[in-house]
Amino acid sequence: MSVNFDGLLHVISDMPLAVAIYDSEDLNIAIANERMLKIWSRTDNLAGRRLGDIFLEYVEQGFEGLLREVWRTGETYTGEEILAYINIDGIPIPRYFDFEYKALKDSSDNIYALLHTATDVTDRRLAQEQAAQLQRSQEALKEELQTINEQLTALNEEYLSTNEQLEEYNQVIRDINTNYLSTIRVSVLPTKGF
Repeated sequence: MSVNFDGLLHVISDMPLAVAIYDSEDLNIAIANERMLKIWSRTDNLAGRRLGDIFLEYVEQGFEGLLREVWRTGETYTGEEILAYINIDGIPIPRYFDFEYKALKDSSDNIYALLHTATDVTDRRLAQEQAAQLQRSQEALKEELQTINEQLTALNEEYLSTNEQLEEYNQVIRDINTNYLSTIRVSVLPTKGF
């Protein structure tokens, strides 16, 4: 059983990844599944149109140049957590993507199309950034608590030293009082011979 073109379109449309296929060096869009159209923030059929004519922002961000390089060299290009600005209602929105540009070759090793797959990983990237920020905050708090503990330890040592000095002074005062009371008793004792 062989796969016909309609069957291939059905497979691509059901893939869990965003998929686009370009069938010329000019990056003519042959197929773009719904997931890719969603990433591109489009609902219209883009088949038969050139990527650079539709998405000037991709030209400006260098993605079209990367695709052309893959067509020229035949070498796959893979990007992980790559920042791209997607125009949504004319506003460039930052998003992060894992993607791959891969040359499709015939049996003679000639490139006849490019396969573009993508996954929006913005939520994962933002969660990683939040986790990293939380870790930095926890480390800063830990350092601050360590500094406070060191200050409290120093204050406690000063307190103990001061208490030792006070105890020494109290002992001196007790000794003075004991001597004074002894002196008073001696001078108050009645003498014989009155």
